[in-house]
Amino acid sequence: MKFRIFNNKAAVLGCGPAGLFAVHGLRDRGYDVTIYSKARKSDMYGAQYLHAPIDGLSPIDEEPLKVRYSLVGTASGYRDKVYGSIPVKVSPEALDMEHLSWDIRSAYDYAWKLYGDDVVDTLISPEWMRSGELDRYGLVVSSVPLPTLCAAREDHLFHATSIWAMGDAPRRGQYAPFRPEPGTVICDGTRDRGWYRASNLYGHVTVEWPQSRKPPLPGIAEVAKPIYSTCDCYAHGKFRFVKVGRYGVWSKGVLSHQAYTTAESL
Repeated sequence: MKFRIFNNKAAVLGCGPAGLFAVHGLRDRGYDVTIYSKARKSDMYGAQYLHAPIDGLSPIDEEPLKVRYSLVGTASGYRDKVYGSIPVKVSPEALDMEHLSWDIRSAYDYAWKLYGDDVVDTLISPEWMRSGELDRYGLVVSSVPLPTLCAAREDHLFHATSIWAMGDAPRRGQYAPFRPEPGTVICDGTRDRGWYRASNLYGHVTVEWPQSRKPPLPGIAEVAKPIYSTCDCYAHGKFRFVKVGRYGVWSKGVLSHQAYTTAESL
């Protein structure tokens, strides 16, 4: 039996996939949840996927897709191409070269149907965080990008690498410049190609380039890839503060389904 023995009021900040997956986990645990965010469903571009199904959101009859990674060149060359001298573990080292995946879009679509109407339209900022609005909650779970909430930007570090990405966005009439084989992710650690990763998953393609190798393509977007942060705002506030999602935690290697498993364990 799942139950809470103290203040069961929880606030979730953000209504993207990580935010709503956290809502789902908290309501599974019996929390009374309020969602604060701009009341807008997130657009999802390119090749994204779940590393594990989410109970109650991933269709029970969904067949997982086998994702096949391939590495051209070396993992160290790939790391240098993307991160320079930063000593991080990259995908060819951290992930099995073949593993199962589940459709993140279908899970998020269903989560939005369940919880989208419950979003309280809110502009979240450090000032709003200090307004007292959250004082009645015993737990606050945030998927909002951590720099947005930081109340001490002059003292806290947000380390990230910027890259260029172009992915399929059918509503915009935009598609990636080439298409790898379905179900594949190609990591390139050589100097021969400008791009470092190309993927084709669930019919959506993304191609990514290092910051120093921006291609002359219309519709290309600059994306920050979080690595780590020293921000500890709200860690000692009136409520328990938990960060979920890669941008909410501002850390490399955080996976979308972990927003659900984290919330489900609180």
